[in-house]
Amino acid sequence: MLDEKYDFIHCHMPMSGVLARAAAQKVRKETGRNVPVIYTAHGLHFYKGAPIKNWVYYPIERYLARYTDRLILINEEDYKRASRFPVRGKVERTMGIGMNLSKYKKYDENPKEKSKRTIYERFGICNNDDIIVSVGELSKRKNHICIIEAMALLKDMNISYLVCGTGAMEQQLRKKAEELGVEKQVIFAGYVKDVPDVLDECDCFVFPSFQEGLPVAVMEAMAVGLPVIATRIRGITDLLEHTQGGYLVDDWEPENYAVKVRRMFSERGGKSETDRETRRGEMGRWNRRRVRDFALPVVERKMREIYQSVMEEINENTTNTDVNL
Repeated sequence: MLDEKYDFIHCHMPMSGVLARAAAQKVRKETGRNVPVIYTAHGLHFYKGAPIKNWVYYPIERYLARYTDRLILINEEDYKRASRFPVRGKVERTMGIGMNLSKYKKYDENPKEKSKRTIYERFGICNNDDIIVSVGELSKRKNHICIIEAMALLKDMNISYLVCGTGAMEQQLRKKAEELGVEKQVIFAGYVKDVPDVLDECDCFVFPSFQEGLPVAVMEAMAVGLPVIATRIRGITDLLEHTQGGYLVDDWEPENYAVKVRRMFSERGGKSETDRETRRGEMGRWNRRRVRDFALPVVERKMREIYQSVMEEINENTTNTDVNL
């Protein structure tokens, strides 16, 4: 910072955010030069329901707020909490990091006919099964085991659970599926490159994660037009409304997820009996509209406003007029 004389600094990760703000404050003290710092928290470690150990970060973030010129949050719960911090500048909220929705235009609103789905053969799914799908690391945090246990309560339905992702818990999850007798209905796809194409051939996205900031995986499912079943946690409630874009579950009980899955595939909407008029179709269309609020142009416009306001403050406090975005 001393050598390069940056106009301002924008940091993102928790530890780099601590170091950058501490360094910027030292530069300010040693040189008298104001080095504004922007910090984007992509999900604070402390949140409603977080383990007690996570709250050790609370006093740290609160203290460092006094050295932060723009504190940016990406969900409503974090924004409300950070708004009470003694921030040197302002607290802002953006709609995530911005979804590039242009690549989802090819997925029209008509769900793919079961007879035309390629993923049945590709992943060894039983033909004509309805498919629920998850995308995410196979870790404790993502809580895939909840859906596997729910599948044991849905054996009377023609339904398969496609798990896209890799991780340390794969063998444990496979063993659980075998113990519950659902190993043929739970398919581990591994790492999937063409996630939107796979989502387009599924029927419902499930997301029982314990903790999120603003999950891109859910937004991707929404952009494709899938209804979503997820736990009512921070980040999820910013994206979904219960019974609009899917169903929110109040806890992580497999029984409650099983109830919502059963409801998703039995409830109909509209007057028509076609797939287009099922509740899933209605929810998928709602999600397509909702995710536009998180589109890349929306976020870029907000970030330009934030950057510009910081630059204007710099110009007000310095004789240097050569500072440009």
